[in-house]
Amino acid sequence: MKGSVNGRHCCRRHSRRPFLATALVAVLAARCGASESNDLSLANAREVGLRVGFAIEPPFVYADSTGEARGESPAVLRHVARELGIDSLQWFPLELDNLIPALEHGRIDVIAAGLFITDERAERVRFSHPTACLGPALVVPREAALSDRLFVCDSCTIAVIRGSVEHRTLQAAVAASESSPAGGATRTAADRVQTYRSADGATVHTLTVPDASTAIAALRSGDAAALAISAPTARLLVEPDSALALRETAPAALSTGAGCAAFAFRPADQMLANAFDEVLAAFVGSEAHLALVTEYGFTRREIMCAASARAEVAAAEGC
Repeated sequence: MKGSVNGRHCCRRHSRRPFLATALVAVLAARCGASESNDLSLANAREVGLRVGFAIEPPFVYADSTGEARGESPAVLRHVARELGIDSLQWFPLELDNLIPALEHGRIDVIAAGLFITDERAERVRFSHPTACLGPALVVPREAALSDRLFVCDSCTIAVIRGSVEHRTLQAAVAASESSPAGGATRTAADRVQTYRSADGATVHTLTVPDASTAIAALRSGDAAALAISAPTARLLVEPDSALALRETAPAALSTGAGCAAFAFRPADQMLANAFDEVLAAFVGSEAHLALVTEYGFTRREIMCAASARAEVAAAEGC
């Protein structure tokens, strides 16, 4: 089966979409001209099924009371698998930072975790058509008074999930500000804290944690003043908890953390990845897709901005 993103046509089709992140454009360009010769990835998936790696980050992925993987990514992946005649899906929970190594070493066949497309990751995996495009937000204690700046007060600590786009974005922001380590790294009960001196002389702390539940525990204990995480996850965390508040407008240092989430495959598995893209190109942004994922807290704009085959829709949505 030939995917819809293939050959010179794919380059031409995606060149009209300035709303996509630079990283996504680079990934799509790299796909053009990819060879599918001797690639049995799709045939193998139909014969024996797929091993799916995921990391818990609601609403992208979570486990229900029976331990079944639920959320935006599993729901969309199950739809695509049905369309492609892939009957068996095995789910493997991993920490976010371990997903790509597991894919590279052949322990899983696809990542379904709301994984953001970045240049760094695209050097190691083959991303699919995006399924959602969104930005970061902050979860803070309701009584907190953080300004629009990332670190309004001296010694404020921001929690980030290890390996996340927010984690990498904050690391880059610190480096760009020409900050130097002030006292190195220390350990807390939650995880690793790194301390830096920012350009304006304030002390900056980042607390790296393995998952969102650990980050919320850090907020409750006072180990962190805020959690930087994707906007859909932030909304989900805040909704049932009156002690937490949401800042939809992310600090300036996190502005480059906006991007698109997608499935990830081994670069050699072109037949499988292209088949996924063929289904996703028709499905993402459709009424059926919106009905499937809006129950998980995604906004129409976050979904429609991923419908990259519809440039006129993306422009109307302000992507």
